[in-house]
Formats: sequence, C-alpha cells, structure tokens
Amino acid sequence: MKIAIVTDHFLPRVGGAEYASHCLAAALTDRGHEVTVIAPDLKVSEIVTRYKIIRSINSRFFSSTLSCAFAVKKLKGNRKPDIIHAQLLFPAGKKILPYAQYANIPLLVSPQGADIHTFAPMNYGLLLQNKYQYKVKRILRRLNAVTYSSRLMKQLVIDNGFHGKHLHYLPNGTFTSYFFHNKRQQFRDFFKFPNNSIIITTVSRHSPIKGLSLLIQALRRLPSDLPEWHAIIAGSNVDKLTDEIHEAGLLNRVRLMANLPFEYDGNNIPIIPSPTIANLLVASDIYAAPALSGGFELSSADAIAAALPTVIFDENGSKDIIEDTNAGIVVPTGDIDAFSRALATIIRDYPLRCAMRSNALVSASNLDWHMIAQQAEQIYNNILTTQG
Repeated sequence: MKIAIVTDHFLPRVGGAEYASHCLAAALTDRGHEVTVIAPDLKVSEIVTRYKIIRSINSRFFSSTLSCAFAVKKLKGNRKPDIIHAQLLFPAGKKILPYAQYANIPLLVSPQGADIHTFAPMNYGLLLQNKYQYKVKRILRRLNAVTYSSRLMKQLVIDNGFHGKHLHYLPNGTFTSYFFHNKRQQFRDFFKFPNNSIIITTVSRHSPIKGLSLLIQALRRLPSDLPEWHAIIAGSNVDKLTDEIHEAGLLNRVRLMANLPFEYDGNNIPIIPSPTIANLLVASDIYAAPALSGGFELSSADAIAAALPTVIFDENGSKDIIEDTNAGIVVPTGDIDAFSRALATIIRDYPLRCAMRSNALVSASNLDWHMIAQQAEQIYNNILTTQG
C-alpha cells in the first residue's frame, strides 16, 4: 500500500505528534508498505529513515494546500498514494483536505490534543477560540474518516460535526522492547532509590496544562502514616518547580530530573522513550499522570509498558486504557484530594499494586507501535474497501 502521512511538525523537532508520526511511518514500513512523510520545515539531512520524507513549503506567501499538493506530486513515480493519513485536524488536516478531495484520494485524520480537546480554565484548545473553532468544525463536517484515542475524543469529534462513515480507535504507543523488567533492581540502584521506598514518577514537560503543580499539591496532602515514598518529576523545565516543592515542604521527598538530554540512534533519530526514561520507569512503582486535558500521551503508554499502576485525571486522553484494564485509578479532573487519595491507596495496598502492575503489563503489547501499525493498516483497508 502506498501511504502518505501528512504532519505540520516533524523530526528533528521532538514532541508527541512528531514522534508518533515517525513511529507509525517506521512500523508501517516494516510491514511492507511504501510510506512517505510530508512535513514542513524539515532538516532532511539531519536524519536517516527507512521511509521517504518530502518537505512541503511553509510560507505565508504560498498556499499551504498547494504546498502539500506539490509535495504529494513528488512521490515515487509520480503515483498518487492509495491513502493519506493526516496528523491533527488543524493545521495538517485542513491543509491536505482540498487536495485529497480534488484527487479523489481517501483521507484519514487523527486528532491528537489541542485540536479537539479543551480545558476552559486555562483557555486550552482550538475549539475555545472562535477563528479556529469554525475551521475545526468545518473540517470535521467534510471528513469521511477520523480516528480517536479515547471515548471522550470520540464524543468530541461527533459533537463538533463529524458525520462520516469511518470513526476508528487508534491510540498512540511505545516500543515495549525498550523496557527491561529483569533489570529493575539494577535500575533502582543506579537511580539511588531507597530499597524500601515506593517511587512515584511522572514524565512531562512543565506547562500549566500538564498539571505538575497539582501533582505537587497532591503529594503534599498524602497522609503522614504511609509507607516510605519518594517522587520523581522528570522532563523539560521541571526545575522551575523548585520553589513550589520547597513551599510544600517536599524537598526531601521530591527529586527533579530537568532537561534530560535526548538520546539518538545511529541514524540521528531521537529514541523515545530514551533509555534513561525507560529505565527510570521500570525502576519506579507508581505513575502519576496529572495532565488536565489532551490526547493520548506517549508517556502514559511508556508507563503501561513499564508495568506501572497509574493515577490519572478523567479528561486525560490516556485514561480509557487505565480504566478498562484496571491498571490504575481514574479521578475527576482537577480534584487534588481525589488524586492524593488514589496515590495513597496504591501506596498502602501492596496486593492491589501488584495486580495493577500485572494488568498493565498484560495490556502493554496492544500499545506496541507494531501492533498499532497493524491496526492502522486494517483501518486503511476498511476505508479503501468501502470507498472503492
């Protein structure tokens, strides 16, 4: 199958949508498909991939739709793709939709986060901005195929105008082979974790929507009679939380791992999760996912692959798999007390923690990128069959 993946951001820039596009493209290529990624502002010389990459022109003086159309025309043998898969409703979906309709190429669009999710207290999400709300709803009304990564996202897609034939579940994922459970004690020793301490970990960049300040408050409210625990907050700019941790009286409990360097493979592709993060998760006992909104977080897939019980807010795009597999506890979004109680429950209850670890590990294989590529392939075939 000839597949074009269209994205508005791509490697070497590192982020959730960028890496999800790369992983899906690589896994589909492994399955024998001819995959091309079309992306703007790409420093092609910096990375080497098994699939083709075409740069589209990104300029205010040139139509983004025409740019994408010209990029598609550069495909091998000038043959149009069998299907186009756009990452994000806006801007990638909006850019490629007119060309896909003109060329009669089936188009599948995968919302990822702020293009469909909202959190009004922080004015998060395009749907809260009038000029973008109109565009997103107009795109959804015109699309025939969309994926969703949570039940909430599915409902949002429908509520905002989608009436097409194809609405399919497709989460983000991880590479389960990156997690070495047999080296757990070795990793705990490496990170100097106390032998009898329960380690709560979160991996996230510091941004208000990621809820790290709420996590600190939840940790502060943990009962004093719990078994010994410590917390790790790892990610970009988390060092800015130092004052909050000090004010919460948690300097002896919470360790920050800020701005960890990216690790790359031999082709200069960033490894996500990096060996450092994968090993950190395997060495931990509980994962905290305090994001207040958003799509299916790659870090949540990593936590499941590391067999970690997860405490998560119910508007987090990753919450369904935690809830459906009994791999953690879901609490109301923004409820700090409920988040704290859930952490305390898992810290206290060793049998529960073990059961949740087992459930997470069993479900992890479904989040491996190779399995997700197989799901995507089935979705493509379904679309092509019904439209053909």
